[in-house]
Amino acid sequence: MPDAENKRRGAPKKKSVTGENSEKVIRRRKRRRRNRFISFLFIILMILCACLIVIKTPLFDVENITVEGDVLVTEEDILKVAGIAEGQNIFDHLSSYYEERILSLPYVSAVEVEKKIPSEIHITILEEYEYAVIDFQGVGVICDKYGKTIRIAKDEDIGKYIKFTGCKEGLYDMGGYVKLKDEEETGTLLRCLAAIEDYGFSDVTKVDMADKDDIVFTVEDTLTVKIGELGDEDELSYKMAYIKEVIDSLPHGISGIIDATNPEAGISYRTGEYDRESDSGDIKEEQEEISGGGEETLSDTDETETTDT
Repeated sequence: MPDAENKRRGAPKKKSVTGENSEKVIRRRKRRRRNRFISFLFIILMILCACLIVIKTPLFDVENITVEGDVLVTEEDILKVAGIAEGQNIFDHLSSYYEERILSLPYVSAVEVEKKIPSEIHITILEEYEYAVIDFQGVGVICDKYGKTIRIAKDEDIGKYIKFTGCKEGLYDMGGYVKLKDEEETGTLLRCLAAIEDYGFSDVTKVDMADKDDIVFTVEDTLTVKIGELGDEDELSYKMAYIKEVIDSLPHGISGIIDATNPEAGISYRTGEYDRESDSGDIKEEQEEISGGGEETLSDTDETETTDT
């Protein structure tokens, strides 16, 4: 029998803790836990104090600052806006703090600040050139291809950049991004900028945004391209790819109108001059239809006749 066996072996009896003894045990356990917690806090405090003392020593003062990629922005302006100087402690601010401040500079589109312990800071920036001028009801604002504002346009800038007209009232802050009054219109502007860049429309000279559902490009100041609605990304990609194909098939410098407002019906070209107010797509001029698939192009004879027109 198990119980009899235990008695024969002299198994220790379990002690029961009751009354006053149980209270003493509970207090003792609480005291031990509190002492362990206080010891832990003391150790953490000592470690923090040691780190602070080490960090604040001259060993971590910045001695060397290098800047890479600065062409349009001066190193002096970069360091000034970032608030970085030799002699300051390398741990004064996080790298992200400096990066955010440097990004506020015009021309700067990306930046990386790398700290090399104990005393070096390396800054790498990526710049974007002046790309387009946005007409804010008579005030021209030059921006990069991402819509980041750079400076106010001058008279000598006329004709140098793609000009966006028809933009409604908006906000611009040098070094910030253009924000038109209508958020949807802002999106249309940015998508036009991206489409022109992505599809290689280097000859676009003007974008008319008077009606966001009837966007019009001007190529080489002579060829009008009726985009219509931008649509979703697939539709826009389809339009831009085939518009580019049509333009490449036409003689350089030719005038006329390319209509891509209804890609399902095909993309067409016709001679004549475009007027937003009067053009209804029914100008009775010689017209060449080019399929949406871009398989048909103007023949040599047609090109000659169109050029003479």
